[in-house]
Amino acid sequence: MRDELDIKSLRFFSALYRLGNVSPAADALSISQPTGSILLKRLRDHFDDPLFIRVGQRMEPTPRADFIAQTVFTILDLADNALMKIPDFSPQTSTRNFTLSMTDISQMTLLPHLQTQLHELGAEGIAFSVLNIDESMPGDLESGKCDLAIGYLRQVPDSIYQQRLFNQSYVCLCAANHPRIREAFTLTDWHRERHLAIRINGTGHGDIDNLLEEIGQSRRVALTLPSFLGAGELVADSNLIAVVPEQPARHLMKHYPCRIWPLPFSLPGIAIRQLWHQRHHRDPGHVWLRGLIAAIAERHLA
Repeated sequence: MRDELDIKSLRFFSALYRLGNVSPAADALSISQPTGSILLKRLRDHFDDPLFIRVGQRMEPTPRADFIAQTVFTILDLADNALMKIPDFSPQTSTRNFTLSMTDISQMTLLPHLQTQLHELGAEGIAFSVLNIDESMPGDLESGKCDLAIGYLRQVPDSIYQQRLFNQSYVCLCAANHPRIREAFTLTDWHRERHLAIRINGTGHGDIDNLLEEIGQSRRVALTLPSFLGAGELVADSNLIAVVPEQPARHLMKHYPCRIWPLPFSLPGIAIRQLWHQRHHRDPGHVWLRGLIAAIAERHLA
């Protein structure tokens, strides 16, 4: 079986075809004459033809070399120009559909701003499909099922790029008319009250009990939800309390009669990030989207 030719061999063919001598062709490619001779032998073996015959002081192409020359020139032109050219991306004319993976709270807080920005930019041909974030997210990014993930995420593979959008602190959310938590939220309140826990598979929001254990604290969980949906109404209409990041807590306060309190102890803050696979790192449309989301987060969510 013949070996496949590499670009280096094709470049040498092109230089020899133009210059008619091994030494000038090798010099044009900044390689040694022996290396040029090796490449010529590789070409001859591959095409089973001498390709170039010495006539006087020149190496003249054979009919086979003349026949393949234009194809070689086209391949090199593609490699040097068309294949290397970065395609343009115009949000105003694009009809691209991006798939985003995010928590429900990001769907409620980020997506409205994103739609507003698209309208203001005249980029309403761009569409989005949204997946609920879960433990399959890294695989979805790798396979291309998902373009971008947004959330509090930990232990992602090395093939995934990350960008911090904003930091969040945990707070306690309770009903505005809670019968016992009126003037302050104390450590006694923490241990006495029943808790609503929110554990979202595939995100760091399921790690809060580990964080509490590390500082020697525990909580009495009465109800566990798989998302933030329903948390505002449940807290507002009961005596349950919930530990949630400050940004979603403030969002819930706008829609339900709740209030937030600082925790009676310190917990590490969390970083909300956007994540993408390395295959999309230089894609112009993807770069534009990441920049737009980072700007929205800085302006509205931080």
